[in-house]
Amino acid sequence: MRRRLIQSTLAVVLVVIAVFGVSLVIVETRTISNSAQERVESEAVRLASIVDSRLFVAQQVDAEVLRKQVTQDRYYAVIRIPGEEPIEVGSKPSGDVISATEPGEEGETVTVEEPRSSVTREVGRTLLIIGLVALLAVVAAVLLAVRQANRLASPLTDLAETAERLGSGDPRP
Repeated sequence: MRRRLIQSTLAVVLVVIAVFGVSLVIVETRTISNSAQERVESEAVRLASIVDSRLFVAQQVDAEVLRKQVTQDRYYAVIRIPGEEPIEVGSKPSGDVISATEPGEEGETVTVEEPRSSVTREVGRTLLIIGLVALLAVVAAVLLAVRQANRLASPLTDLAETAERLGSGDPRP
């Protein structure tokens, strides 16, 4: 009986964790991916605005000026100004990237890239946290199920032992 109570309680907890855990993983993965895409787009818009303002007042746009504006370890940017060589800022990411291109008002285009591996790491950390919380919930459920099973089954066990003694001819209570 104890085993059945523990198994049924654990089954309910596992179903709840599976339903909510899987949906949480899907939502968090999409949220993190969308957030990364929005960050890259925002960075492209910001750099295009900086290049626009410098071109508008006839200031020079070069890699040295733009290096200060780009988080070099996070983004790679290519600025294409008509009639000039492309300006590259940051280190070009290898592998799959998240990118956004923003046209400027002076005819330039700004392309910003971020390696998808940074998003993958963030998703991995989130999945690890969700997995640890789920494991903690299962452990807590097992402990509570064992306690509940013992509380419910101990009076029945006592009754069965008393009935067996009475049946074997032992009149002691």
